[in-house]
Amino acid sequence: MPKHDLRHFMDRAELADFDLIPTPTWIFDLGNYRFWWCNKAAFKFWGVSSVQDMIDKDMTGDSDGTRRRMEQVWEKAATLGESNESWTTYPNGEPKTVYMRHRSVYLGENKSEGILAFISEEVDLGKEPENLLLVDATRYTSVNISIFTPEGLLMRQNPAAADVYGQEAIGTKEGLPLFVRRFHDEHQGMAILEKAKAQENSHGDFMMNTRFGPRKHAVDVRVTRNPLTGEFNYIVTEDDLTERDRMETELRLAKEKAEQSDKAKSQFLANMSHEIRTPMNAIIGLSHLASKTDLNPQQKDYLRKIDVSAKNLLGIINDILDFSKIEAKKMELEKVEFDLNENFETLVNLVGLSAEQKGLELLFNVSPDVPKDLIGDPLRLGQILLNLTSNAVKFTQEGEVIVSTELVEKTDQDVTLEFNVADSGIGLSDEQIGNLFQAFNQADNSNTRKYGGTGLGLTISKELVEMMGGNVSVTSQPGQGSTFTFTAKFGYIENQQASKKVVSRDMYSMKVLVVDDSRASRDIMTAMLNHLSFDVYAVGSGLDAVAEIEKAISLGSPYEFIVMDWKMPHMDGLQTAQQIFKNRQSIFLPKIIMVSGQARAAKKEKTDDTPVDLFLQKPVNPSSLFDAIMTSFGQEVVRERPRKRENSENPIKLELAGSRILLCDDNEINRQVGQEILQSAGILVDMAENGKEASDMILKEANTQYYDAILMDIQMPEMDGYEATGVIRSDARFKQLPIIAMTAHAMRSEHNKCLAAGMNDHLTKPVEPDQLFETLAKWIKASAHKTERATDTVLPNPHQHDPNLLPVKMDGIDLEGGLDRLGGNSKLYRELLEIFRRDRSGLVGEIKQALNDNDIENARMLSHSIKGVAGAIAANDIFVASRDLEEALIRGKTEVAPIIDQLEKAYDTVLNAINQLSD
Repeated sequence: MPKHDLRHFMDRAELADFDLIPTPTWIFDLGNYRFWWCNKAAFKFWGVSSVQDMIDKDMTGDSDGTRRRMEQVWEKAATLGESNESWTTYPNGEPKTVYMRHRSVYLGENKSEGILAFISEEVDLGKEPENLLLVDATRYTSVNISIFTPEGLLMRQNPAAADVYGQEAIGTKEGLPLFVRRFHDEHQGMAILEKAKAQENSHGDFMMNTRFGPRKHAVDVRVTRNPLTGEFNYIVTEDDLTERDRMETELRLAKEKAEQSDKAKSQFLANMSHEIRTPMNAIIGLSHLASKTDLNPQQKDYLRKIDVSAKNLLGIINDILDFSKIEAKKMELEKVEFDLNENFETLVNLVGLSAEQKGLELLFNVSPDVPKDLIGDPLRLGQILLNLTSNAVKFTQEGEVIVSTELVEKTDQDVTLEFNVADSGIGLSDEQIGNLFQAFNQADNSNTRKYGGTGLGLTISKELVEMMGGNVSVTSQPGQGSTFTFTAKFGYIENQQASKKVVSRDMYSMKVLVVDDSRASRDIMTAMLNHLSFDVYAVGSGLDAVAEIEKAISLGSPYEFIVMDWKMPHMDGLQTAQQIFKNRQSIFLPKIIMVSGQARAAKKEKTDDTPVDLFLQKPVNPSSLFDAIMTSFGQEVVRERPRKRENSENPIKLELAGSRILLCDDNEINRQVGQEILQSAGILVDMAENGKEASDMILKEANTQYYDAILMDIQMPEMDGYEATGVIRSDARFKQLPIIAMTAHAMRSEHNKCLAAGMNDHLTKPVEPDQLFETLAKWIKASAHKTERATDTVLPNPHQHDPNLLPVKMDGIDLEGGLDRLGGNSKLYRELLEIFRRDRSGLVGEIKQALNDNDIENARMLSHSIKGVAGAIAANDIFVASRDLEEALIRGKTEVAPIIDQLEKAYDTVLNAINQLSD
């Protein structure tokens, strides 16, 4: 410890509490070389009757060696915080060897150096030399003990030491001292002997020359004072480590061999899983294509069974692949921005039909304070939710499955969310729960087991949860359902500019009746409606609903609309609606929204006289419920947006003015958008349509500082962005030229791939202007030629929105967001929309043709192209659908018809809106 942190006693009165300690304790004033204080327990030890007697003790007889050792103790304790020493003292003229603990202190106003001493153990040595040297006491120990003179000559050794070293001559003075010769490295032995002569103890592992050859010993050399002669001797204790080291080496080698075996096994599993997946994809794809041909019923049945079996086998292979990745420590999590709502939408698409076919209620309950814009791995989160939810559906025959999410903790950077998947299924025993998360273990292991699966899903989910910084647990009882709970940590985006769906002011506190026989469903629906500012009341049956409606009308406070389940005992939702509307004389007839896990079937059951305004598929989320309410009332959605700050010029744009950028993109619309954004900052822009053209422009330029940076698209004809970067980097003149990738891929793996290709950074399309400028500013350095060009560059004035060029609203297009991206340039925005109609209107048809031709790669590239353009013109529905289609094709999915239908509808909406511009 630092010496300035030592305890400083100004007065002996400060030590009064030490009198309560039963251990002899005293302070020695090293500066004045006399005792300074002692406690009462020390009176007997030292043979004194007061502190003053202790202070008056005559210390003039201490040798110079003792004084030097006292100084060494003070330095050691001052540096390390404490010193442990064995001392032989003469309190009453009789020798006593004690083990002391020492601490260094300061004393009085002059800060004299002092030693605070505690006796930790007292050893009675008696008067006989044999006892003083402790030889008899160590006769039966297995530890080697030898005693040497100050010159390093052997005085005595116990039988254990004699067995190891033999009966060596005692007291011989020929050559090097025996103390030194016992060390295999005599230089080490001599150094330790010199330390002992200076009254310093030693401890360490050394090779020693035994009669069996060199062996590794743990050696402790302790300097002690002979109480009769006053001389110092060296007691050496040794413990043989050779066998221990051998066992440790064998254990380490065995562990390494086991780890190599595990790694080889996991690598084999991973390789085999990949090898099997390739033909499995072919089997599934060809079965699908064959099913589209003319077949007789028997052939169709065979193909259907092949398809089902192949997909089940592929699911098992995927589990094995994930498990092997986890075992081999190869599983890595992405860290990308994602929308939590999209995970739940995907979950509905994957398990909703299974729940509907079994007549189960699938419900989502997301707390309003849960952030929706997260940063993490959406694919792996979806995998966990899918595993737990599909298990819940699988093991539940009737009732409901509820997926809920709550906020646990929120910091400036992270949020911890808790997910619960609860079901009303068969439940689990304590024994089953104990084995639940072990690989290849299943709740039902009997030969006649009813439920299939590998038993890997929960093991994989548990590992993924722990990788996300969380944990997983389960509560269950047989026959009473189960609740699986897991937590996970994510980054989040505090999106203050995100629009919030709110009802129009004339709908605030509107009376709403919720009708559902499921208590959980009623509670969830009530919470969502309350959050939307409605006045909500809930009942549990159709009969109660009819009575409540009539009661409200009689009190003059009727319900404005009803949210009602379809499948209810005694009177279902459709029958209840008919009953409510039997009284046609009343003007207080509410709107009715029918919600069900089987909404399509309910709609088919509806007759012309059933007064249902809208059918809504469960599980319902706040957004879909809000849209249904607005639609049923024929009202336009009103979005509250935070008021934007007044436009202020971004200082980064001023720094970039005069820079020259080469913009490389094969898409005309993307080039125009990029050019407009860059020129708004006074940046000079040259453009290339593909990687070949861009690399040629760079390499032919004699002035290596002509371009300040390149913005490089990735997927382009003739030469893509990766190859173009390689060509440019092959010329040593352009090793440092910043190349920034611009791609519609947001995955971390794509970012890493761009960096590996030699690029400096990565931007995700559609690129936000501020993000683009910040990235450019990070890589473009100030230079004289840039400053000269900037003097001739005039920053354009901000564009004002021209209502004559664009309407206030266009279906399928986020005009406000698009104009923000283009700096308010309505003229350019309209030109881009016209180009989209002219050049891109037939792309969906081209995708269909490519899929019919089984040209999956061309279909994927077309989807990627649409995604880039849609992002540029803020056609968000097209962007989402094209993104989903591209990802589905990348993952080898063949059933993409629903996504294409969604893309086609979004396309038609946007093209109709653009056509109206010319009307």
